[in-house]
Amino acid sequence: MESMIARLWNGNLSPAKTCGNEKVEIQELRQLVARSGEKLEQALDGAQQKLLERFVCNTEEYLCLLAEQAFCDGFCIGSRLSAEAFGAKV
Repeated sequence: MESMIARLWNGNLSPAKTCGNEKVEIQELRQLVARSGEKLEQALDGAQQKLLERFVCNTEEYLCLLAEQAFCDGFCIGSRLSAEAFGAKV
């Protein structure tokens, strides 16, 4: 069995790709956001649609960075918990 570190290094472990995808509430919210976005896009003229597109791109970038930071913070907390469990002083 391949170690978790080796799987992560080799790209066989991608927690960001599957983060919450199986949760019903996340799937429902994703669908709601998509439907709302489509309705909003249909209600806007060309200039407003471009503004909305920039807003969506900026929001997606922000959420990606936020998720990455949350993952890193969680990884650090998990590492500290593991170290403490083995008696190391952190």
